[in-house]
Amino acid sequence: MTDRQRQRGNGSSSIGRELYRKVHQLGRLAELSILLVVAVSGLLVWQQLAWQLNEQARQGAALIDEYILNIEIDLNTIAKYLATTDDSNRLFRSTLVQKPNLHGLYLVAQDGTVLAQQQRISLAPRARFDDQPWLGQVRKGETYVGTPVHDDQPLPHLMLAVAVPNASGQFAQSLVAHIELTKLWTQINALQVGNSGRVFAVDAHGHIVLHRKLAYTRSVMPLRTLYPYQLAGQPYHSMGILGHRDGSFALALTVPSARTDLVVIAEQPLHDLLFGLAALIGLSLLAVTGVVLFVQRAQGFTQREIVEPLASLRHSASRFEQGDLMHRSGAIGRYELAEISVLLDQMAARLGTTLNDLHQRVSELDASMEFLQKIADSVPGVMFRYRRPLSDNAHFSYISPRVRIFGLTAASLAEDATPFFERLHPDDREPVWQGIDDSAATLSLWRAQFRIRLPSGDYRWFEGQAIPDIEPDGSLIWFGYFADIQTQKETEEQIRKMAQHDTLTGLPNRALFDDRVAQALADAQRHHFGLALMFIDLDRFKPVNDTFGHRVGDLLLRDVARRLVQCVRESDTVARIGGDEFVVLLRQVQQSDQAFQVAEKIRSAMVESFLIEGYPINISASIGIALYPDHGTSAIALAQHADDAMYRSKDRGRNTISLSDAGTTT
Repeated sequence: MTDRQRQRGNGSSSIGRELYRKVHQLGRLAELSILLVVAVSGLLVWQQLAWQLNEQARQGAALIDEYILNIEIDLNTIAKYLATTDDSNRLFRSTLVQKPNLHGLYLVAQDGTVLAQQQRISLAPRARFDDQPWLGQVRKGETYVGTPVHDDQPLPHLMLAVAVPNASGQFAQSLVAHIELTKLWTQINALQVGNSGRVFAVDAHGHIVLHRKLAYTRSVMPLRTLYPYQLAGQPYHSMGILGHRDGSFALALTVPSARTDLVVIAEQPLHDLLFGLAALIGLSLLAVTGVVLFVQRAQGFTQREIVEPLASLRHSASRFEQGDLMHRSGAIGRYELAEISVLLDQMAARLGTTLNDLHQRVSELDASMEFLQKIADSVPGVMFRYRRPLSDNAHFSYISPRVRIFGLTAASLAEDATPFFERLHPDDREPVWQGIDDSAATLSLWRAQFRIRLPSGDYRWFEGQAIPDIEPDGSLIWFGYFADIQTQKETEEQIRKMAQHDTLTGLPNRALFDDRVAQALADAQRHHFGLALMFIDLDRFKPVNDTFGHRVGDLLLRDVARRLVQCVRESDTVARIGGDEFVVLLRQVQQSDQAFQVAEKIRSAMVESFLIEGYPINISASIGIALYPDHGTSAIALAQHADDAMYRSKDRGRNTISLSDAGTTT
């Protein structure tokens, strides 16, 4: 018995106590959940307040921007008229400039001289503006909006200025207006936040500009004087707390105006929120109290009806586990636990009579499984027992765990072997099945090589071998293995390829080329086709080796091979038979013109410059052509005549194509 089992038997671990703890934890979790809900609710309330304050502040900023925009549009309209007239005073006396929101309107030259002014409102005459803060902006075509000016009027005013262009569209004069804010003050005062909240505006210096109480505006009161305590009042669009000088506090949120330097503040006194907060706290306390009482009662019930009876049952189970099958626990507790304790005693009584048989069967099974596992682990391939019943699906009654390399499992093949055969290469399925049928008919060794699809989608070579046998019911069964022979197959293919291909260019060598010529001649004789044999020798190849070295020469030969392959059909053959000597076999050539066309294509391809490791290399090719059956009906004759024709091309000055002039020979 392990130490862990002894600890369990001594009562150090109990599902009853664990359940007791879980109930306790559940109560704590419920309390935390309630607190979390309260916190989330508070957060939602906070977000709702922030949204409401933001909406009111945003509306206030929008009112300011819309107010300024409308006046800006009016000024630009007047400026366009001024640009088209020479009588500015006449225009200033017209109804076009009689705007109720304009406290004063001036046409100002670039030197500050007042050229015309609005006559509807009695103002002290001004001949010049000594200070023109708007001049820099209006020169660039922008609208100037000044800082609110506090004068003797009930409300401050803003100064706006736009450019007045001349006939060529360039800046000539400034149109300056003093903006009256009474209408804007009325609109902002109409905004209401909660029961007693308000919306007001301050300028860039923190002075109150638009407020429900005109005294704050007239006295140019700073915001910090009215609200000496400020917490998180910035940045914009974030909620903070303002402490009024009378001792009250309010939630506040600021939104800047897009067209002025005014900042709109929406505030709501905290006393408007006290009732809602008190109700939320009261409900939270009530919910927590209810959860605590429920948990206490649940803990008491769990202790009496679950923890203590389970402890007694554990003690009895520990006695049974130690081999004391004579122990009896009797009825313990109530409900299902009492029935369980009685059933446990009955089970102990029957367990004693069957324990020896059980141990014996388990030992036999363990020995068999250990034997099979050792065999399966010692074999490098996949061991199997393949069974073909008389009236059921063929299946693998046993297959070692290494079958997973095929992407299969023993369970998937235990009833039906079809998934294994479906993974065989289509070309190999019929031979494998035929081999199994032959082995079944003669009870001889089955052996086959086949390709099987792996989980990656690739096919891999395996060899299978199995000995057949007949079961008493007439079913056939094979005992064998699958071995991986992919490396062997790849080695065989590599050896075969090395024996038939040129190692430098990868083209067929002389042996493979001779074999293909023999096959082509046989087909030509059988079907009365013509064919052409070309011998190609590279011109000026030796100077390339002498000048740039053999490495560059080898790279050049590879590029030549690639160009040759691109010039012929897939059914044709290009081979390298010597250092710079190549041959081409053209199948089904009926006329010499067809061969000449291909030869010219090759000659043109060789003339094009080669770029090898940064060196431009120019060569050419001398080509000789022999036709079947015109110049011979045997491979030897055709090769001799093509070679003679190639040397004739050399004698003619290279970079030339020559057709054999020999008659038909054998």
